[in-house]
Amino acid sequence: MSLNATVEFNVPATEIDLIDLAARVSGVSRSEFMLRSAAERAQEILLDGPTQREAPETDSHLELVDAARMVC
Repeated sequence: MSLNATVEFNVPATEIDLIDLAARVSGVSRSEFMLRSAAERAQEILLDGPTQREAPETDSHLELVDAARMVC
């Protein structure tokens, strides 16, 4: 697994304005704000979703949640 990755996507200007405002209020850069927000949302989804111990990917998902907690 790579330690860093580049993610690029298009965002409507109105949403960028909202994100930039929230980032400034939080005292972080746009990138940091988006990374934290995405990681927090990913944790919510993985922790609130059904856990199927039979699924082989479950353990790796939980490992990713633990790793994301270190980022946030």
